[in-house]
Amino acid sequence: MPFLCEDLFSFYRTEFLPAYAIVYDWIDYETVDINAKVVEILTSVANSFNSGSDGDEKDRHLHNADQDLRDLTVLCYYFYSLSFKNYFIDPILAHPTTANHCISVGFDLFQTKTTKFNELLERAQESTLKGEDPLRYDTITVYKEIRDLSLRIKGYIRETELDRWKGIWKNERTQEIPKGLIDAIVDGISLANPKNFPQKHPIYFGIIMLILGYIINYIIGPRLSPPIINVISNITANSSLHP
Repeated sequence: MPFLCEDLFSFYRTEFLPAYAIVYDWIDYETVDINAKVVEILTSVANSFNSGSDGDEKDRHLHNADQDLRDLTVLCYYFYSLSFKNYFIDPILAHPTTANHCISVGFDLFQTKTTKFNELLERAQESTLKGEDPLRYDTITVYKEIRDLSLRIKGYIRETELDRWKGIWKNERTQEIPKGLIDAIVDGISLANPKNFPQKHPIYFGIIMLILGYIINYIIGPRLSPPIINVISNITANSSLHP
């Protein structure tokens, strides 16, 4: 049965354009160039009108264009859903004690809606990976539900406050790193457990060894004799590799 161009153009208008419109501001063009894929699809459509092609070849080009357009529609929804989750949902869920400053509803309700969002996203991804929905009807239906739910969730969020609190959370996280390092050092060099430091804090132990190695090689080293440098360097290297 010949493939009808009207079906392709109808899908383009009713399914692809809404998906592209909602993801437009979220696309990372350095990662995925949606527009380049659209050009490929249009090229397949143009090839189907090539006067030198027979009927089977024209159908093949249109079928390819149709399948690629359906896959691209799913990709648009996927990128939108993932971007929305990373930008709006995850930061708030990660800070439940201060989340009330960013949302206009109770945290329990927000968590219920976002849990549903994550469940739908997982279902859509599974549907895509299994390949049991080649025309993507079921997958697109789920993504539409995700889109509608995301708009409802966005209505709960005070975006200005969220942006402000993101800065606060980021500063808190940055301050936790040196504080954690200091606490680990104090804990490690205490008389109660000086030998447990490498096992309890392997990351901090590695950082300390790197700093110590730098000091020895570039600051203290030039002032010492070569035999002493070799002995100290070997001790540092062995400590780093075998905590």
